[in-house]
Amino acid sequence: KMVDIAKTNLSHFKLNKTPIEIIYDDVINFKFNDATVIFMFNPFGNKTLECVIRNIKDSLYANPRKIRILYYNPLYRYLLDKLDWLVPEGEIKNTQIFVWHNRLREEQNL
Repeated sequence: KMVDIAKTNLSHFKLNKTPIEIIYDDVINFKFNDATVIFMFNPFGNKTLECVIRNIKDSLYANPRKIRILYYNPLYRYLLDKLDWLVPEGEIKNTQIFVWHNRLREEQNL
């Protein structure tokens, strides 16, 4: 039901110039192969988030690119802060949305 609501809301979004895809899937199985922006709002516990982060990193090996991770009210922020392949950008103007971007492959010595 939430996916249908999100799709309806997206269809009414008049400023939409960037392709947005709404996906309903188990995050553990999700492949982030083409994602460049990933937005999360405390969607799951720390163990699941660790799997998601690993999937994101694996996708960067398969398809090197610049990504941004936006995390609203980041309960498990420390999981992203401790990674050497992510660079914290900080909070977006008192929104409780924190942003990280990845180091490019050549910067990571992979």
